[in-house]
Amino acid sequence: MNTKATYGQDPTSGAAALEVTTKYIELIITLNWTPPGDSGPDRPKRH
Repeated sequence: MNTKATYGQDPTSGAAALEVTTKYIELIITLNWTPPGDSGPDRPKRH
């Protein structure tokens, strides 16, 4: 999906692209963050 072509021309598409990017960053943070009780010898750390 090419968002650079429409970004800046239509405010709605720009906001949608920004929202998707924000959700993607939140997903990465969630996957990289390990809960305090989730780390241990029996629970391998998620990459």
